Amino acid sequence: MIMLKILIFVFLGFGLGLTFKEKLAGLNQKALNFWLLALLFAMGVSVTTDSTVISNIKALGFSALILAIFSILGSVVGLLLLNPLFNGQGLEETTENPGGESNNTFLYFVILALVMGSLSGLFLPQHITNILESLVIYFLYLLLFSVGYDLYCNRHLLAFVKKLGFRILLIPLVIIIGSLSFTLPFFLLLPFNFGEVGAVVSGFGWYSLSSIIIGSTYSPTLGIVALLCNVFREVLAFIITPILPKFLPPLTVIAPAGATAMDTLLPLITKSGGSQYTVPALVSGIIISSSVYLLVPLFIQLAKLF
Repeated sequence: MIMLKILIFVFLGFGLGLTFKEKLAGLNQKALNFWLLALLFAMGVSVTTDSTVISNIKALGFSALILAIFSILGSVVGLLLLNPLFNGQGLEETTENPGGESNNTFLYFVILALVMGSLSGLFLPQHITNILESLVIYFLYLLLFSVGYDLYCNRHLLAFVKKLGFRILLIPLVIIIGSLSFTLPFFLLLPFNFGEVGAVVSGFGWYSLSSIIIGSTYSPTLGIVALLCNVFREVLAFIITPILPKFLPPLTVIAPAGATAMDTLLPLITKSGGSQYTVPALVSGIIISSSVYLLVPLFIQLAKLF
């Protein structure tokens, strides 16, 4: 149902393009930036007003943060190794100012929005924070609508996706393998067994689903670790994504987001790497999100064997 809503709003934005063509392109870019920063602010509020996150962040936060960092690192390394397969296929050649000056400035706004939202969650009245938390989903839908219109304005880039063919499916596969291969060995260092580490990391940024599955079917404590780990992954992805194209091939902008490449991180991926990465990121996010339903229960079963 979630994926269906995401696709509906993207297609609605694309439909706006069919009606108005590129007339609203400039306005849409400004709207996309505004909705993204508004979403980040509201998410910052949500994190600091979540009593479960705050009360457990000291006790379980270190393990969760380590797993989040290395899951992102594994994903980035994976796409870095995969990048030669995409060289000369149009993606690298058409990147729109990756890592340029405008992205430098926008990165500061991204960090500022997260920090201001987090601080506001600590000091704003409860009824105000409740309103902001409820607006998160609406900001997301508006973002996806703007992404859909941006996709129409750059529809010529869809030809590159067609040119890539089956290789586009390698992107989510490598992100999954990279995330797991860089984090599973930590069962030797952290107070969790092999299956528990795998279950936590297999949320790939989708903190709500993975934490609920783990907390309700295996362990509430591990569910909290999963919640923290995947919240950390999403927050870190917002900070890291604009930086990656400055030093690495633009393909790597898809890596940190994991499952959230199909929704909350999609606009930032588009802005940081270029519009040609919108569809690959959307496809990657959908496939990775689908894998959560399979991998989290699988690793829970493995955890029960230890």
